[in-house]
This record gives sequence, structure tokens and C-alpha cells, in this order.
Amino acid sequence: MTAKLPPEFVKAPDAAASRPKRVRKTNLVLEAPRDPNALLLRLTDGELQALEQARQRYQVTLEQMLHRVLAQWMAPRPAPPQPAPERPLRERLQLLVTTLRTWRAFARGFARR
Repeated sequence: MTAKLPPEFVKAPDAAASRPKRVRKTNLVLEAPRDPNALLLRLTDGELQALEQARQRYQVTLEQMLHRVLAQWMAPRPAPPQPAPERPLRERLQLLVTTLRTWRAFARGFARR
């Protein structure tokens, strides 16, 4: 038999409700580019200065630099070399037997001295 709580009974506050809720960042990008082909970069002062020096040294625009980097990144790469096909078991066993015979003959010749 279960007893009912009196109507004036108040529950203790929930432990999770007492903690302050973290504010969730909804958007990490402060300003989104309006054009889908536009690019927004956030650079530190040092990065911006190095980029500007490189741009002046090569006498190109920033856009030309980015196009070149993207072209190199998208260029097809040669396929990695494939491993040599594994020899059949019979051939590997024959190689092992030949090697053992060679070593045994070497050991016999060495023991006779």
C-alpha cells in the first residue's frame, strides 16, 4: 500500500537545475560571406604580415596565390606503389630448403677445420 504525499509537500530543487547552463555558440563564423564563391579568412597579425610580404616578393595578388595552392592541392597524385605479389607456398618452401642445405654444407665445412 502506497501513501500519498500531502498537498503542501514541496520537492527539493533538482541538482541539474541549480547549475548555470552553458551558453551554446550557435555560429562560430562572425561574418559569413554573401557570395558562395567568396572566402573569409581570419589571420593573426603575424600571419597577415607574412602573407603580405610573400605577396609582394612574388608580385602576385592574394587570389592568385590561393588559386595556385588549390590547383596544387587538387592535382592528381600518382598511385602508391603496389607490393610485389607473394610467391606461391611451394616456391617459398623450396627457397627455404635450398637455404637450409647451403647453411648445413657451410657448417659441415666449418666443423672439419
